[in-house]
Amino acid sequence: MELIENKGITLSDDALRQISQIAKWAQFLAIIGFVVAALIVVAGLFMGSFMSIFKEMSGNIQMPHMPFMALSVVYIILGGIYFIPSWFLYKFSTETRKALLGNDEEILTEALSNLRRTFKFLGIMTIVIIGLYVLVIIAVMIGAALGAAF
Repeated sequence: MELIENKGITLSDDALRQISQIAKWAQFLAIIGFVVAALIVVAGLFMGSFMSIFKEMSGNIQMPHMPFMALSVVYIILGGIYFIPSWFLYKFSTETRKALLGNDEEILTEALSNLRRTFKFLGIMTIVIIGLYVLVIIAVMIGAALGAAF
């Protein structure tokens, strides 16, 4: 990829309209992200209670022994993780709209920095999840090999 020498980029009215539309959709997705993150946290807060009640109501049905509080903590952590890219996306959308209204290049630069943070965070999370999948696949293969040996 070739670097472009900065000669003072100017944006057309169409490009500015496109950026404005991007900011609106980013705000919509950020708000949906906030709602989903809140629902995940609320589910985590009540998960232990619901699972304990469900285990008691199941009677004779055997359920695997699992620390339900650990499941609650996992849900709360996942909600917090889901909140982070939503926050960066929200900051991008609000700062972009403010920059376009005030014709302020510095605010637009900060807005684009928040968009970069969003994609960087999502990229790192994707790498982590792929790594976890590889570890699980390796663990399953080792478990299957050990199970077949006995």
